[in-house]
Amino acid sequence: MTGLETKKNLKKPMKFILAFFICFTFFFSRLSYAMVLDDPNPEASDFAKAQVGDWAAQSKLGYYYLNEHHGVKADGAEAEKWYVKAAQQDIKGLQYKLGLRYFEGTPAFPRNDEKSFYWLYAFRTSATPLA
Repeated sequence: MTGLETKKNLKKPMKFILAFFICFTFFFSRLSYAMVLDDPNPEASDFAKAQVGDWAAQSKLGYYYLNEHHGVKADGAEAEKWYVKAAQQDIKGLQYKLGLRYFEGTPAFPRNDEKSFYWLYAFRTSATPLA
């Protein structure tokens, strides 16, 4: 088998892997957004639920602080705090999303390769199955 034939044999699996990664990324990028849409009028109960460890409420608060929703002023440090608390509960989608946020870098989540690796590795090795 020549080098050219080997390249041709690898093209199909690489296209499949790339398509899978794109679909996977799209699904998880919509996960936190979908959690916010189910409650158009958040109440103080979201804060109370987040304080006792409800990961969905913590994720919502992170989203609110990140995107200035429902009267909550934008605060990157608060957004990071709530997203990290939610991801620490072994929620694979949030671990993946947090790892990507650190990898991409934004004003609220400055690029940090160490934190990105930590959360993406936590996502990879998590015992929690995907939904």
